[in-house]
Amino acid sequence: MYLSKRNQIFYLWYIDERGKKCKVSTGSSSKRIAYEFLRSFKQDNKQSVRKSISLRQLEQEVMAYVDGSYAPGTAKLYRAAWHHFLTSVGDIGINEVIMLHADRFKVARLKTVSPVTVNMHLRILRASFGMAVRWGLLEKNPFSMMGQASVPEKVPEFFRIEEFEWKQVHKGLEVKLCPSPDGGKETFILCRSQARREKEQAIHNRFIKRLEKGLEKIKKSCASGRPKNASLIERRIGRLLERYNRASPLFDINVSTKGGSASGGKELDGRTDLSWTIHDTYSDWARLSEGHYLLRTNIKDWTPEDLWKAYIQLTEAEAAFRIHKHDLKLRPIWHQREDRVQAHILVCFLAYVLWKCLSQICKRSGLGNEPRTILEEIKSLTLIDVVLLTRTQIEIRLRCISKPEPPLAFLLQRLDLRPPERLELKVKNVVPTF
Repeated sequence: MYLSKRNQIFYLWYIDERGKKCKVSTGSSSKRIAYEFLRSFKQDNKQSVRKSISLRQLEQEVMAYVDGSYAPGTAKLYRAAWHHFLTSVGDIGINEVIMLHADRFKVARLKTVSPVTVNMHLRILRASFGMAVRWGLLEKNPFSMMGQASVPEKVPEFFRIEEFEWKQVHKGLEVKLCPSPDGGKETFILCRSQARREKEQAIHNRFIKRLEKGLEKIKKSCASGRPKNASLIERRIGRLLERYNRASPLFDINVSTKGGSASGGKELDGRTDLSWTIHDTYSDWARLSEGHYLLRTNIKDWTPEDLWKAYIQLTEAEAAFRIHKHDLKLRPIWHQREDRVQAHILVCFLAYVLWKCLSQICKRSGLGNEPRTILEEIKSLTLIDVVLLTRTQIEIRLRCISKPEPPLAFLLQRLDLRPPERLELKVKNVVPTF
């Protein structure tokens, strides 16, 4: 119920018994008289609240709205919350629900479920009764002043040094198997990569160098006296810290003036001064954690090496998709018929099998596991068809393979591959030419 002014006259808007929005004129352009009309209207005509309905009916209205607006999982949570609330309170009228019912429901649920679940049910019920207020079924939400149940703070979990034992998977990579500190079902694998450490160290050094260079530039600008507002300098520093966010936690930056701190705005007397220091504690932790990453699994009977290899297979799956799309040209598929599309995919699958076979051959020969370079070298081999015509006008067709160059011959020897010098050419129905 509210007032609105139109054509210099105040109108009173309200919801009638049928739920329809209606208005009535106050007959005055004075705000004082309009408010008096509103108070008398509330006292004389109880039109602001519809006929009371039961909680079961409200649940049906709310679930009809939720099923059409929210995801199925959210609707399932709404049904569970309403089921427990009706079990606790009973099917009473919605106007009879007071704060006492909400407190009783909260206390009863805390005895059976966790505080997180209770808070979720309270939020759902608050939203449901908020819908009733919005629809004009209630004047006040009984759950509006309901506080959340206190959730106990989780104690951080720590590992002990004696629980760790480094094991080398391959050169430059070591792993440690760490059981869950709370004895849970999860296992942690701490990995340490030398190559990754060098990469992250280079990134941190580059960011620190660029951040210091930017701060030196701002300090030089402060010394010249050009910035007249300290807040402008702070905004420049904020943009600089955002750009080099990997190095920003290491720096403690202070902006001050001759007359005091710069947080008040303009300078009082003197130029703005900029200074900074690097946190040794955070810097030591950043250097210590470079090149380390943590994996988590629920498998307990595997070795750390097997767990890491299983994780690294994700990158191999991504590489397989990349090979299919780029090297084997699986996409795009320009076929229209379903059988031709399936044939195209089958050919690409067989090509990928050959690709992986060549990869295993390269790995066994000590040439890495990437056959892309090997294929580029083998492309120099050419296939030649030689056609000879005899005196009797009969064609002799020979299919020969070019002789590989010495580097390629050495590569094929390492791969234990011996290309034939000549291939048989089967020609049907050869007709002599005259």
